[in-house]
Amino acid sequence: KQYELLSPLVPVDELRPLPEEFHKPFQRSAQLIDESDPLRRIHRARLWLSKVEPAVSGNGGHSRMFYACCQMFQKFGLTLDQAIGPILEFNARCLPPFTMKELRHKLEDAEWTNHVSRH
Repeated sequence: KQYELLSPLVPVDELRPLPEEFHKPFQRSAQLIDESDPLRRIHRARLWLSKVEPAVSGNGGHSRMFYACCQMFQKFGLTLDQAIGPILEFNARCLPPFTMKELRHKLEDAEWTNHVSRH
């Protein structure tokens, strides 16, 4: 594909200065993330997990992985199907990585724990 120039280029020295409001600090809105959007919650979960120390065998690895799984439901409100992707990414950093069977079991237990604690 080719791009088409829609207007003539203006030389840099002829550009007008930016309006004053562009010089003010950026004001963030109080609600940046739509919590009802599952894709945003999954994205936030991935970012959060990227900062969590990986689970290491012999150093509380199973507890750390279970905690991470619990947070997928408690902190981010994901479903089991939504949580598996972020947990698989986290698992790739764990030493050694958990098997798919172990991950499924931990996620199911975490989901059940979250359900019971809410009722």
